[in-house]
Amino acid sequence: MASAVPERSIMHDYAPVLNAGSSSLKFSVYWRPEAQAWALESPGQVMGIGTQLRVFARYADIRGLIDQRRSSHRAQRPQCIGRAQQHD
Repeated sequence: MASAVPERSIMHDYAPVLNAGSSSLKFSVYWRPEAQAWALESPGQVMGIGTQLRVFARYADIRGLIDQRRSSHRAQRPQCIGRAQQHD
């Protein structure tokens, strides 16, 4: 007779960690396989917020995942932000 209870699926734990600064956001994703210690899975950061934006992330084994640069001038902010600051 077949069991009505499905096999137990293995689920790994992930934990995101964020560190926000005035012009950057650093992040890491930690991974814990079942019955093992936590390990760094993917670190990265967003730098130059409000100036020269750069987004960088990689896998823990050094393979690149994202590395993009964009110009982020203050003139490109949404208009509602500029209007709000004019009324301060």
